[in-house]
Amino acid sequence: SLGVMTLLWSLVFVLAMVLTFLASIAFGEIISPSLMVALPVIVSILFVFFQFLISPWIMDITISWVYDAEKYDVGQLPPHIREFLYQQMEMYNFSLKWVAIINDNNPNAFVYGHTKKRARMVITKGILNYLGEDEQIAVVAHECGHIIHRDFIWMTVAAAIPLICYSFYQGLITFARSTTYSKDEDAAKVGAAAFVVAVMAWLVYYLSHFLVLLLSRVREYYADRHSAEVTGQPGALSRALVKIAYGMIRAEAEQSAIVDNKDKYPVAERQKAARRRGFTIGMRALGIFDSRAARSLANAAYGTGVSDLNEEAVAKAASWDLTNPWGTFLELFSTHPLPAKRIRSLNKLQEERGQRPEFPGLGEIRPPESLWDEFLIDLFLMYVAPILWLILPITFAAGFAFLNPYYSVIGMGVGCLAFALVWKWRRKEKYPKIRDSDPIVTVVHCLTDMTKNSYYEAS
Repeated sequence: SLGVMTLLWSLVFVLAMVLTFLASIAFGEIISPSLMVALPVIVSILFVFFQFLISPWIMDITISWVYDAEKYDVGQLPPHIREFLYQQMEMYNFSLKWVAIINDNNPNAFVYGHTKKRARMVITKGILNYLGEDEQIAVVAHECGHIIHRDFIWMTVAAAIPLICYSFYQGLITFARSTTYSKDEDAAKVGAAAFVVAVMAWLVYYLSHFLVLLLSRVREYYADRHSAEVTGQPGALSRALVKIAYGMIRAEAEQSAIVDNKDKYPVAERQKAARRRGFTIGMRALGIFDSRAARSLANAAYGTGVSDLNEEAVAKAASWDLTNPWGTFLELFSTHPLPAKRIRSLNKLQEERGQRPEFPGLGEIRPPESLWDEFLIDLFLMYVAPILWLILPITFAAGFAFLNPYYSVIGMGVGCLAFALVWKWRRKEKYPKIRDSDPIVTVVHCLTDMTKNSYYEAS
């Protein structure tokens, strides 16, 4: 979905810029510089509006044809869900066009639509299979919160802002280039100013992208609070989140096993499993949970059975997200908050109601020392090391040339050698040699084994 949307927007930008360029050639001085900048923005706004109009219908087709969903009126749903939805619709003045149930054991749920009066809700069979009735109600209440808060409208409008900023950048760059070779000194100065503003627009584009992700995370907290308030059971949603994490990873593993086993499963069944795995990935932004953030909770719950969650193990696994800087770093790029933070927030809501927190040990376990040093090393090896192939040779060449111009070649060689050593270090850290005698490492082990053989500093 991300690739397709990026391609579509790229095509729109290219089309707008080509039209602007052709118009400037055809009309010469008639077309104003402001129009050259504004035209891509106008096209982008129109495209966002058009996308908002048609995207629910496209989603309807996708859910019906690709994922074989069955659509039900609210009155056809299981009694406990039906009565709850009737109560919510009457109290908060919204309506559901239908509720679709996807025959997929991967637990997930989401809503979409144009307005509160034309909303659609989608849940998977995994929600009904993995969760108890109170937990199912908590998940449905969370989705109702998104409808009541009009989150699909908020996010559509918010998501348009980075794209419009990028359109400004494209328009300004085009204008700046058109004046680069101008013999008019004033026009050249205006072009230079346009280039500076274009750089600012590009920076704002990236900043606004992260702000949109932040807004999405805030709306998830808002929907969690709605669920806790209307059900009176914040703990039910906490349990549901852990079970959904467990179910997501288990379903993902089962689907992958089918897709990868050419000898055991026919092509049609493998294609079906691949399609369902694609659904899991594609619904990360829309669903109640981002499956990428589910692994630590799932690993803690795995083997305990979803009906008998290991409260202590889940609390310790969630604590890992709260203490490891990678958790906060990766959350910046996610539409959903870290699972541990959501559960911690729900714990606080339980305490406000005088209830015992569902996972009271969450956040109590702390590593004996800071993990920031390991994090910064990881960050360097992951993102800085790949660009050193250019920086180190040039830097060493310049340094040696300062001593003697004839030494620049030697400096370049030293820089290449330095990069090779850094890359060797990076490979060793990414793919360490593991001996048969090494213990199996779990998230809980990392936080509880404080001996000299501890793995608590694991990335």
